[in-house]
Amino acid sequence: RLGASAGLSVSVAMGTEAAAELARATANQVADEVWRQGSRLGELRVQLKRDGFFTLLPSELCADRGMLRSLRAGASKLKARGWPATMLLLYDEMWLLLAHVSRLMKAVTGCSPSFDTLA
Repeated sequence: RLGASAGLSVSVAMGTEAAAELARATANQVADEVWRQGSRLGELRVQLKRDGFFTLLPSELCADRGMLRSLRAGASKLKARGWPATMLLLYDEMWLLLAHVSRLMKAVTGCSPSFDTLA
């Protein structure tokens, strides 16, 4: 109920249909990963080596503004009710964003993140 009021969805209880939808969303996300185009990946690697971090343009993040707004609203609602923002891990949108970031980090560094999001 809390997530729904923030525009977030949970597909765990929905079974294979929801898993297929999540797989489709991930496939669409991969196709939209702008940082894979041209020399951008090399630029990100150089920036990471030089500065210790890199930045993405909003257009390079595979999350529409509505999804980011929902995650932000969900975090605020969780906090207001005394729950940690890490409870966002219950929602599909958070996992889609983490999957995108994981592919990005693997491409830039050669390493896969551990997804130890609570550390």
